[in-house]
Amino acid sequence: MAGKISMGARREVVSAVTERYRSAKRGEKGRILDELCATTGWHRKHAVRALRRRETVGSGKLETTRKRRRRYGATIKDALTALWEASDRVCGKRLKVMIPTLLPALEQHGRLQLGQSDRDRVLAISAATIDRVLVDVKIAASGGAVLDSIRQSGARSRSAPLMTGTARRPASARLTWSPMAARRWLARSFRP
Repeated sequence: MAGKISMGARREVVSAVTERYRSAKRGEKGRILDELCATTGWHRKHAVRALRRRETVGSGKLETTRKRRRRYGATIKDALTALWEASDRVCGKRLKVMIPTLLPALEQHGRLQLGQSDRDRVLAISAATIDRVLVDVKIAASGGAVLDSIRQSGARSRSAPLMTGTARRPASARLTWSPMAARRWLARSFRP
């Protein structure tokens, strides 16, 4: 049956099932998904995404996609920028560890004034989110040099000469032994 249904009919089925799916409990949702997959021929994960994406507005004819709310606004970004500058522009992983120490010091000296909810958010932010929030600040601070260095590192890796044959390995390759391999080599090399 799934091969004979048109895209318009699939949209109608999804819009008819969406409200029932949203108000259903977990077990009922599974049955609704099974029915939808059998009707449309979709994979189960695609059906879940289609049901979660569609949000009916008004009489059910206009459909919009859900939008994610921003959790960290301009005040958090400004606070992170001040903390990043005070920490001598370290990476997000190191800044995350320094925030509990730097934040009270900046507040004490009047460089930063945050409400309690914003302060809690700054203390709870992850290192990856710090890097994501500060990416445009970092690019502006470096004058675009961050993007240039990324482009140049890719060009360098593509133009690196290959060593073939019996040539000696570069020093970096010789120094990357594991401790066990180094012990074995020493034991073989210095036998009495």
